[in-house]
Amino acid sequence: MCGRFEGWDSQTNTMRVVPGKYQIFVGGSSAEAAKNVIEVKVK
Repeated sequence: MCGRFEGWDSQTNTMRVVPGKYQIFVGGSSAEAAKNVIEVKVK
């Protein structure tokens, strides 16, 4: 579950939201971030 929330739409020449499930890791270090995971679903 990694990726970007947006992507380039070459047909409309605009950025578009990319639907899917994402995990956001929050922390001052990779060890700390592994303990603080937020899961979001973008529609």
